[in-house]
Amino acid sequence: MTSGSESTLWRYLLAGLLSLLVLMAWTTFVAPPRPAAPPQPAAVPPVAQPQAQPQAQPEAQPAPQAVTPETPQRPQREAKEATLASAHYSAILDSRGAEIAKLCLPEFSESVDKKEEPYQLLFPIGPGEGPLSIDLEIDGARPLPSGESWETLEERAADGSLAAVVFRNEADGVRIAKRVSYGAPADYPLGGQDGEDGPPRHLKVRLEITNQSNRPVAIAYSIHGPGGIDTEVLQGEGGLDIELAFGQWSGGGDKVYAETLRSTSIGGGHWERGERVAWVGVSNNYFTSVLYPAGPSGPRSAHIERAFADTYPDRRQMAKLALEKHGRPLLELPANDVAALAATSFKNLKTGLRVVKQTLKPGEELVHEYGLYAGPRERSVLDRYGALNLQGVNQYGMFSVLVKFFIFLLGALKSIAFGSWGVAIVLLTVIVKACLHPINRKSQGSMMRFQKKMQRMKPEMDEIKTRHGDNRVKMNQEMQKLWKKHDVNPAQQMAGCLIIFLQLPIWYGLYSTLQYAIGLRQAPFLYIVDLTRPDRLFAFGYKLPWPIGEYFNLLPLLYVILTVVNQRLQPKPDDPQMLAQYKMMTFMLVIFGFIFYSFPAGFMLYIMTSAALGIIESKIIKAELAKDPEIGAIASGETPASQSSGSSAPYPARQKKGQGASSSSPSKGKSRSGR
Repeated sequence: MTSGSESTLWRYLLAGLLSLLVLMAWTTFVAPPRPAAPPQPAAVPPVAQPQAQPQAQPEAQPAPQAVTPETPQRPQREAKEATLASAHYSAILDSRGAEIAKLCLPEFSESVDKKEEPYQLLFPIGPGEGPLSIDLEIDGARPLPSGESWETLEERAADGSLAAVVFRNEADGVRIAKRVSYGAPADYPLGGQDGEDGPPRHLKVRLEITNQSNRPVAIAYSIHGPGGIDTEVLQGEGGLDIELAFGQWSGGGDKVYAETLRSTSIGGGHWERGERVAWVGVSNNYFTSVLYPAGPSGPRSAHIERAFADTYPDRRQMAKLALEKHGRPLLELPANDVAALAATSFKNLKTGLRVVKQTLKPGEELVHEYGLYAGPRERSVLDRYGALNLQGVNQYGMFSVLVKFFIFLLGALKSIAFGSWGVAIVLLTVIVKACLHPINRKSQGSMMRFQKKMQRMKPEMDEIKTRHGDNRVKMNQEMQKLWKKHDVNPAQQMAGCLIIFLQLPIWYGLYSTLQYAIGLRQAPFLYIVDLTRPDRLFAFGYKLPWPIGEYFNLLPLLYVILTVVNQRLQPKPDDPQMLAQYKMMTFMLVIFGFIFYSFPAGFMLYIMTSAALGIIESKIIKAELAKDPEIGAIASGETPASQSSGSSAPYPARQKKGQGASSSSPSKGKSRSGR
């Protein structure tokens, strides 16, 4: 409970307590006394009572009972199902609640292991809470039982195919008819929008409410939107990708502004927003479903009061946990175990729209129309609904611009990569490497120059350590003077990290692209069956501790090997401190292999290809830097001659192994004579 609600609760409790005290004081001190009761005759034992007849008293009559009108028996209808199926969706409509029980997308597969099964986007939520179900209020009451079976009629086209499903029901003199049919290109807001060809990806809903009584009635209702969406999270626990999406018209009614919110971020499990509602929906990584009001009244639907959403424990996750933790089906568990599973399960979403209360005169009819979109979060698809700005569901956080650019770039590269997403990722790696090559060359050259200066300074540094080894403050001061004398910046040794920092946004952008680009979902490449999942070369047949699991993934191992080889091709430092960092980096590369072990194969393909290209790039950079006289010796891997020139070592014993007195230069003799 928030602090605001807590303070409100305390105010209510305090007000109630004060009211009770005032009432007690009034009753005790102020209220007039009750009139005295008439004296009652003394009780006489029956044996002493005279036999005189008592005065006749009227016989006490029982208090009249309030006549409660019998609740009219609701008709018991047999549950029926009907399926509206097109090239883009298959919606199973259930007469219980007059709702969508299940919605599938036949263009997409459930998983790579179940290619023949169509992808199920929306799952059942509960009786009377599924998409398109109605919570009807008549004069403030809800006369329709939740999940009651409605009368079901099927409308057929001229060729005998199912054209629409009509649900009918009545309550308190009010008739409700709900017609669900296929969407058409002429439906608002599709007219004049550019996008994919073919039939639309939405269902059309027409709701008619008629007052058949002889009195005015106040009508209000909530229509449930999409909910119970599937989770498509790449890593970790399920449900982390489920988002609430919401559109709101601008003040002028000519533009829709969209917002998204993770289901885990909805405080208190309930969310609502009013004024100028354009649509509400739910999304996972690759798909979305949106409910929007439509009709001839224009884009701004004045009859919508607010949009709302609620979180609830995902029933499929609870059923899975029941088998894993208790070894029994969810329905067989006691209530306390079910409550514990509900607390640990991820939270799914159910949404809806609430309309403004209206009073219908006798015989008056209320007609509202809606559209329910269900499909991928793909730009070419959502552009057909451009008037509603359904593109607003595609918000990818602080790197949204970068992710959208990568989705566009990979799509363009795929068109020239023979339709292969894997080849497109390889081409993307080549482009990134080419763009970063000048920076990488400069950073490697800077590191080599730093190493050369450190080699020149090493004798003087050793002498400072010998003289001031017991006084670290003095030693650091002398070291700083020495670095300033030789124009050495210690930050140059971090130049190699620059490329890593520059690639971090690219890594994040590519990883996010794998989560949102619908074309990459279940895309194969070579032996990889799905670029958005680990490559899984083969199964072990048993489960190993995290992060290995049940499968052997080849790409992380190749990445570690290639990066270690690339590191070995770099000049090995002589300075003990830098050598320790060099060895630490080798250890970190192995750790990165474990961290990346369960990452998507598309991401690992990128960084593995980048490591392989890095080996080639290192050789090219070495050849280029070898022409630089200042660092040519280091770039070629040789011991620089300048190490024995300039400020040379004052102690011959510190010369490298294999260098004798015959190799001493005149400068060395000068240095010795100077001592």
